[in-house]
Amino acid sequence: MKSLIMNEENKPLDKSDLSEIEKALSNIKTAWIAGIIISGLCIVGVIVCFFIKIDAIPILFMAVWVFGLSYGIYKKSRICAIIILVSWILGTLTFAIHGEFIPALIGAILCYPYYKGLMGTLAYYKLDTITKMFAKSQKS
Repeated sequence: MKSLIMNEENKPLDKSDLSEIEKALSNIKTAWIAGIIISGLCIVGVIVCFFIKIDAIPILFMAVWVFGLSYGIYKKSRICAIIILVSWILGTLTFAIHGEFIPALIGAILCYPYYKGLMGTLAYYKLDTITKMFAKSQKS
């Protein structure tokens, strides 16, 4: 007799749970694409700073930081999703504390895709584990 794997509601796992994985993957994709766009905008900022002779090392560092963490999110890393969300929130709060409300507002808006990425990576690993257990039980 095959054992049934149950989801959170103690119901047998079915194909609707696979759509949850697709939703999680969509959230992950939203986060890493947002990171790539932000990194690209930072690179544009570095180029502009180079032409007007302003120090662009912090902007370049941010571009590399966001790109690296976005790659981690692309690889479904929960740690990278947590780090980028927390660092983005802290940066936004820093702007707000210093009275720079326009950058703080933009930063707050951009927290949303990183939040979705974190929720997506957490859901993906939970559902992926359940799906793998279900597939193992079907083989036996």
